[in-house]
Amino acid sequence: MNWDIATLKGMAKNALTGSYWKSVLVGFLLMLCTATASSGTARGAEQFESTTDIEIFEQLNNNPYFGVIAMVIAAVALLAGIAGLALRILVMNPLEIGIRRYFMEDLYAPCELDRLTYGFKMNYANGIITMLLRTVFTALWTLLLIIPGIIKSYEYRMIPYILAENPDLEWREVFSISRRMMDGEKWNAFILDLSFLGWAFLSAITLGLVGIFYVNPYKGLTDAALYMALREKISLDPQGV
Repeated sequence: MNWDIATLKGMAKNALTGSYWKSVLVGFLLMLCTATASSGTARGAEQFESTTDIEIFEQLNNNPYFGVIAMVIAAVALLAGIAGLALRILVMNPLEIGIRRYFMEDLYAPCELDRLTYGFKMNYANGIITMLLRTVFTALWTLLLIIPGIIKSYEYRMIPYILAENPDLEWREVFSISRRMMDGEKWNAFILDLSFLGWAFLSAITLGLVGIFYVNPYKGLTDAALYMALREKISLDPQGV
């Protein structure tokens, strides 16, 4: 199906008008979901790095309990990383599925916030496994080169939406559907993302306020509109719509 940026954004603006405050909340949660992917590990690394400054290291090196202190610091950093990873896998990933479901439905009629629990209620295990594999595969491709990682991130872009409609689909099928949907569309989706750069700049200079109160829900609804346009390329039997 042919689509254009103006049409998708128009759908998003109309939907945002009908359920503004709920969409602001959901957009804020989506921002947390996308930010949590590496924040737990990063916080643990930062904590460890800040406590291993050269001067502090030299002082601790003369301490008879240096070995114990170093082990405690390393353990705290490791636990922080594990906690962040667990939060991402077990909470944020299924929450993202529910968020995508909310935005998909909100495009056509005001949606209730209970849709946010969709990823927890509908085949929770399958959702967390599939979303985890998306993260792992994207990371592995990124390790090879940055560009292949970016390409794969666009190839897997529709995975949470597909799970939000078909929670029982096996992960291989979900990945296959996403690839088919994004075939020939990755560049266009990239241009769509670039169209939000101006809004990102405004959000930055307002300390995130524009992002929270407008850009996040606007972008979330626009991305949902893209999915609804691309899903017509394949045959999907939505469940629970």
